[in-house]
Amino acid sequence: MQQARPFTFSYEVHFEKATVFTDCFNQVPVTVLHEDGSIEKPEFPAGDDVSPFVNELTEARNCFLAGKPSAMLDGVLARDALTICHKEIEACVKRAPVEV
Repeated sequence: MQQARPFTFSYEVHFEKATVFTDCFNQVPVTVLHEDGSIEKPEFPAGDDVSPFVNELTEARNCFLAGKPSAMLDGVLARDALTICHKEIEACVKRAPVEV
């Protein structure tokens, strides 16, 4: 969190041929900006239109009550996400692509 910016549940990911972003608190749906200039707002299955944060909390609660681990909230996924973040920092520092 930045000093002058409150917590937000949003992301923006830049891929080779598209950018994907959303901002749940400001009710910006998942949006795909394609390299040809077209914009796509994909549809998701019923029930997936609530905040991803709410979905994660619900999943954690349900798994806790069932006494079973969650595939959605698996520690391997968290580790991989952190690895990607560190690789992004490395690429910025090197000003060059890095292998993931």
